[in-house]
Amino acid sequence: MTFFGAALLTAITTAVLAVGAIFTAVFAVRAFRVQSRQLDLQQQQLKDQREDSAKQAKVLELQAAGLHESLREAREPAEIFAHVKNISEQPLYDVTLQWWPEPGLGPLDDEKECAKVKSAVQLIPGEDLSDTSGTLGPYACWSVIFRDRTGVCWRVHPNERPRIVGEKWFPGTSTPAVASGGGSRRV
Repeated sequence: MTFFGAALLTAITTAVLAVGAIFTAVFAVRAFRVQSRQLDLQQQQLKDQREDSAKQAKVLELQAAGLHESLREAREPAEIFAHVKNISEQPLYDVTLQWWPEPGLGPLDDEKECAKVKSAVQLIPGEDLSDTSGTLGPYACWSVIFRDRTGVCWRVHPNERPRIVGEKWFPGTSTPAVASGGGSRRV
């Protein structure tokens, strides 16, 4: 090989290497730009995720506060209320609204076992007698005891029909009409 052939071969090889270097540089620049865009996109996603996390943290704080409030209310005793109305055409006598802290506590006919008593001497037709359990707790129960015009003693539990509890009963005496109801509410 001559000197000229060797120089030509070296020049062609150098040109091919230069083209390869340019080709590699172009792809490196493109790859760098793509990588840069991906990095920018990841940074934006991270920023958005932090903002969303901050918003979620605020919502979770509100939910936690609401949960704490609900738990506090659940621990507070409910106040039960009783409402009795004479819907008969006759007056009722010795009307007594009795309260117990919980169902089945003591004999129901024994006023000494009652935790709280509210009385009215007479309940004329259309008149009401209402009371609340106060601090007796969420399981308080109540009943009403009264006498009719013939002296028969009756007991009414919430949402039940009156029943005779006294010894004195005259055949043919109709059941006194008393509407009773109750419910509970938070105090």
